[in-house]
Amino acid sequence: MKQVAAFDFDGTLIHGDSFILFGMYARGRCRFVWAMLKAVPWLLAWKTGLIKGGTAKERLFGFLYKGMPRERFAELGRRFASTLSKREKPETLAALREALRRGNTYIVSASVREWVEPWAEGLGGVKVICTEAESDSQGCLTGRFATPNCAGAEKVRRLREMETALDECELTAYGDSSGDDELLAIASWPHRVTGK
Repeated sequence: MKQVAAFDFDGTLIHGDSFILFGMYARGRCRFVWAMLKAVPWLLAWKTGLIKGGTAKERLFGFLYKGMPRERFAELGRRFASTLSKREKPETLAALREALRRGNTYIVSASVREWVEPWAEGLGGVKVICTEAESDSQGCLTGRFATPNCAGAEKVRRLREMETALDECELTAYGDSSGDDELLAIASWPHRVTGK
């Protein structure tokens, strides 16, 4: 059978939540905290089940980056990606390298492409499926996502777009949180990663 492997990013391949870490890196601690305070109503609505987590995350994303030139955002993402080596999880990274030798390998993440893809480039051949940021006609971020937040069932949907015969493949999946449950549920070989 064709071998396919899918790896979550945050908490699986690296320690921590790169969305939050990037926010502090790109905007500074004070501006990040201010954006978090502005997003509190949406974060509370998410925690109480009134809205989806992706909606709250998108609102926070807008408070942080709306109006930023896409090129600047991408450059910050590349620089941030180069700082992540000290956060890598060696065991899961070794599993990803082994998966690359066996078949098609993906990082499927709710984080944003601008730092996940540069981090993955050094691995050679891994494909990246992420939440995508939207730009306007002037090349600036709108503060919205161009795709649904890539978590939960969206991870499975997006992976199926890339691997149209996924049900005929032997899927190995790695994840650490409830946002990975649907992906792990369809895997022939699911691996729950522990330790943030």
